Amino acid sequence: GYFLDQSLHTIITGSSDDENICLRDIRKEQETWLRGHTSWVRGLDFHPNGKLLASGSHDQTVRLWDLENAQCSKVLHSEYEITSVAFSPRQEIVAGGDNNGSIHLWNIQTGELLTSLRHERLYENMNISGAKGLTDTQREALLDLGAVEDNPALIGKA
Repeated sequence: GYFLDQSLHTIITGSSDDENICLRDIRKEQETWLRGHTSWVRGLDFHPNGKLLASGSHDQTVRLWDLENAQCSKVLHSEYEITSVAFSPRQEIVAGGDNNGSIHLWNIQTGELLTSLRHERLYENMNISGAKGLTDTQREALLDLGAVEDNPALIGKA
């Protein structure tokens, strides 16, 4: 995808199949590449002041980029792949959503993780170890929805 900054002069593009970010200055017809992620870039957002860019990646990081010098200013870490990022419009906070269903909030000045939010999944911590009659697909779906299994060797033994 691509995003246009508030000045309408810079387009940013990321790709779901590589780790690079391209800034294109429309007025100057100039490209600048931001490199640092080690896996797919999945989320991009401009800070409301237009001087900072957040990028989220499958490398389990959110990177904050100083757009005036095209350098990474902070690397924020998650336990899971980051799939989306967004700046707060009124506070100095960046949010990163991960593929485990959590949203992490960081202070963009200090890099401090302020909190992580996660909604409990439908079958969170339901033990399905003794469940009978489940197909492999049903068992996997329940595990994806938060169910747990004491004995992983039972997977597929319906």
